[in-house]
Amino acid sequence: NFIPEVRPGNQTALGTRADPFALYIARMHRRIHKLWGFGFLIDLDSKPDDNPMNDQTLWAMVEIALAPSGEVQKATLVKPSGLLTFDVAALDTVFSGGPYEPTPRAIRSADGNVYLHWRFHRDERQCGTFGVDPFVLTTPPKGPIDSPMAEVRSTPSSERELRRLN
Repeated sequence: NFIPEVRPGNQTALGTRADPFALYIARMHRRIHKLWGFGFLIDLDSKPDDNPMNDQTLWAMVEIALAPSGEVQKATLVKPSGLLTFDVAALDTVFSGGPYEPTPRAIRSADGNVYLHWRFHRDERQCGTFGVDPFVLTTPPKGPIDSPMAEVRSTPSSERELRRLN
């Protein structure tokens, strides 16, 4: 019951926006790593090796939408790990780390939000910045995030309309 905001065709190359993104992501990472790497993952080390949470192949990808103020507008799983408790911990890390610093204007999408896909790993990769994909959406969906309405293509000629999701 979610709609990822980042979809093929609604984004543009980062170009000169890459540098401000890198700095912003590094600052976000400081908060996220305290909770994930120095918190959640350390707690898992005390569990038995055969505990499902200690499967070193676990990883999840979270889509994060940040308002200009740095507040988390939305965090949703775009690639679940297959273990609900692991996925919830990744989402909780994103929300608990916020609000983040106000977003630089240079990295905002057309709707003013900043969009990131962030990978959370059980292994030594943890939540490193190399696992973050920033996006600049040129045509973000219309309507509020998590609205029961979503913009969809209604015809092959790319006309758009809002449709109720439920």
